[in-house]
Amino acid sequence: MLVDEAFAAAADELAGLVDRVRRGGHYGHMVVSVRQLKDRLSHYLRRVQHGERLTVTDRDRPIAQLGPLPAQRMSTPQWLNHLEDLGDLTRPRRLGPFKTVHPTKIRGKPLSQTILENRR
Repeated sequence: MLVDEAFAAAADELAGLVDRVRRGGHYGHMVVSVRQLKDRLSHYLRRVQHGERLTVTDRDRPIAQLGPLPAQRMSTPQWLNHLEDLGDLTRPRRLGPFKTVHPTKIRGKPLSQTILENRR
C-alpha cells in the first residue's frame, strides 16, 4: 500500500510538472508589473489569447486581471438578430442585385484639380 501511495504522489507531481510546462511555467496564471506589461504588451496579449490569465500589479499590489474572452455562444443568425434588436444593424429591405449607379456630372474643373489647387 505504501508503494501505491508513493507511486500516486509521484504521478501527481509529474502531472503537475507537465501541466506547468504546457501552460508556460505559470500554471496558466501570470503576475506582471505595469512596467513589464508596457514593455512587452504584444507578448502578454498573445499569451492571454492562448488561454492564460494575467494579473497586473502596481508596486506589488494587484490592480487588474486580463484573461481570454469567453467563446461566442450565439450562432451567426442569433448574433445578427441581437444586433438588429440593439439598433446596431439594419437589414436590407430586399435582396438581389444593386441598382446601377451612374456618376454625377459636375460642371467646371475636376474636383481633384480643385483640391490640389487649394493645398498650394
